[in-house]
Amino acid sequence: MQFEKITIIGLGLIGGSLAWALKKSGGVGKIIGVDNDPLSIEVALQKGIIDKACSSTDDDSVYDCDIVVLATYISTITKVALSLKVSDCTIVTDTGSVKASIVADIEQNCDFSFVGSHPIAGTEKSGVQNLKQGLFTNKITIITPTKKTPGEAVQKVTKLWELANSRVIQMKPSEHDEIFAHVSHLPHVVAFSLVNSLLLKDKSLFDYGGGGLKD
Repeated sequence: MQFEKITIIGLGLIGGSLAWALKKSGGVGKIIGVDNDPLSIEVALQKGIIDKACSSTDDDSVYDCDIVVLATYISTITKVALSLKVSDCTIVTDTGSVKASIVADIEQNCDFSFVGSHPIAGTEKSGVQNLKQGLFTNKITIITPTKKTPGEAVQKVTKLWELANSRVIQMKPSEHDEIFAHVSHLPHVVAFSLVNSLLLKDKSLFDYGGGGLKD
């Protein structure tokens, strides 16, 4: 067994699917799920992908975890990190698609070891109802350690994602953001702009669009 206890905060598509993958791997003794949505907690418990559910990070069971995974919305990752009360041995990681600002803020304001992570494994769907077994299998997860990151923390976070059958690569936070500004964020901006322009011109134009436009 690789880890005694892992906490995942946010049991949506990414967090819930990660819990599922870790449970299936057999490499984690106990998985704690934290979410303020009762439905997410209910589904996770029914599926057996977590061993204990909490509605708040203040729960004592979160304190001494090997790793805490912040699988919340990007806009709340830093806020949740700042609210954590964890032991000196606990390592914290996240699943956000933006890294430089999050890594800098957490390293500057938190005492625990933090390793930024970005699993390239999402879908167009979200939420606990769309959990997917094997979501991370053969998918890349980028981790973004800095000069301040302890080597042991990098090794453990790497192992976490490997238990989910993900392929882990490392890069600097700024390098990550530059790459994904071009391959992920920019295409989304272009796509939204196209849809908005069609809506403004004539909604009936969507009737002539094929699968590519609908995607």
